[in-house]
Amino acid sequence: MKKLLSSALLAILPFTSLSAFYPIAELNYQIGAGYRNDDFNWNISGPGGYPNVLSELKWQNLNILEVNGKVEASLGLVALKVSGDYGKIISGKNRDSDYLGNNKTKEFSRSYSKADNGAVYDVSAGAGWIVPVSILLQRIEFIPMAGYSYHQQQLTMRNGYQSIDTQYPKAIGSFPGLNSRYTARWRSPWVGMELYYDYFPGLSLFANVEYHFASYRARGHWNLRKEFAKDFKQTASEGSGVIAQLGLNYSFGCFMDASLMFEYDQWKMRNGRHTVYIKSSCYTYTDSYSDDCYSSDSSSSSSSCDNYCTTYTSTTTSSPVSSYEKFSTNLNQVNWRTFKVIASVNYYF
Repeated sequence: MKKLLSSALLAILPFTSLSAFYPIAELNYQIGAGYRNDDFNWNISGPGGYPNVLSELKWQNLNILEVNGKVEASLGLVALKVSGDYGKIISGKNRDSDYLGNNKTKEFSRSYSKADNGAVYDVSAGAGWIVPVSILLQRIEFIPMAGYSYHQQQLTMRNGYQSIDTQYPKAIGSFPGLNSRYTARWRSPWVGMELYYDYFPGLSLFANVEYHFASYRARGHWNLRKEFAKDFKQTASEGSGVIAQLGLNYSFGCFMDASLMFEYDQWKMRNGRHTVYIKSSCYTYTDSYSDDCYSSDSSSSSSSCDNYCTTYTSTTTSSPVSSYEKFSTNLNQVNWRTFKVIASVNYYF
């Protein structure tokens, strides 16, 4: 969090002195707050690609309170902007499903949990060229832009409830101690287009569309999975995102106006890798994936391994590192959707 704030501050500070060197520079400081709703999910395959979906995690209906800020500067026809936001997750739910068959069949485990904690962050910077157009005495500005952005979700799982367990039906019900977390990071160069339209004096409309070329890194800590020697990791580089914004500004005069903005984001990643680190005393090789490998029989493993039978085959990556083994399988996809409504106050200089 400190690094994000420091980076945003360093990016904003140069704008504050633009007008001192360039009399034609214009500055716009914006502070806003609003509501945001997110959905987020990912799934992985089993060892060797079977089943094609072994496990799927979904965070749904994450309700978020968000604050944001933005600085925009124009120097002649050159436009610059830096923006950032922070959101606190106040409610939501998680579903964790595991399958033994392809295409999400033979579901043998499903659990639900609360996702009413955590946070989200977004930082973006860009530059563009202002193209003013006058149509029937109405002023329109088109601004093609390019930039770079960073996005982070800190997601949690608490208060678990097991709804399906075909191997051990007695496990169905609430289970204590769940306090897992998952942190996703997206980095993305982007290109986009902004549009400003003076509808009539005092009221203007604006729109913005960005296309992002995303890479992805994530880390997860499953606190009840004692066979994990450390946090698992996920990486992917085949990703994209689209951000669309639509809003209006109302001017109060005296260098101040207010705005209302609606935003919709859609992000996806494909063909990544999911890597886990299993304690050396907790794994067994199998020649193929077996319905019987998942086990909670206390005699099948040591007590420090949470009675778990790892089902990675000898065809997956395995490299001994001290007291654990590293295994990797397919991260099939990651999907993230955001909708937000933000009200802001803008100051012009």
